Amino acid sequence: MELKENDRRANPPRDARAALDTAVLTAYGFSAKKDLLAQLLALNLERAAEEAEAAKVEKPKTAGVKRTEQTT
Repeated sequence: MELKENDRRANPPRDARAALDTAVLTAYGFSAKKDLLAQLLALNLERAAEEAEAAKVEKPKTAGVKRTEQTT
């Protein structure tokens, strides 16, 4: 027997999950109508590129610094 929409009883866990799903989609700017995995992959690649750019370290400048030889 299939339940009709108006026959459904309150289901707090289902309602909470639906609210959480909506909140997450909104927070990340995702669309429920598009492929969620593709959206997540695009976000992951974007963040990885940002982290890689931020992790670049410039080589220290050595101009004007004399190296001294150490003897042991």
